[in-house]
Amino acid sequence: MSLFSWCGIACKHTLAPLSVVTAVRAGLLQGSGGLFRPGAASTRAEATVVLKRLLVFGQLMM
Repeated sequence: MSLFSWCGIACKHTLAPLSVVTAVRAGLLQGSGGLFRPGAASTRAEATVVLKRLLVFGQLMM
């Protein structure tokens, strides 16, 4: 599945697909069930996982 297919109608005409691809390739995002849902709510646990990945990626945390 193409990473661009993760993005729904909400981000067809924005730079969001490029940002999503960049974040996926960096290992920061994985999507949910093979989809990127820009309008869906995130849980605190999901936000914590992304924050931890960002800190590890930036070498601010091991």
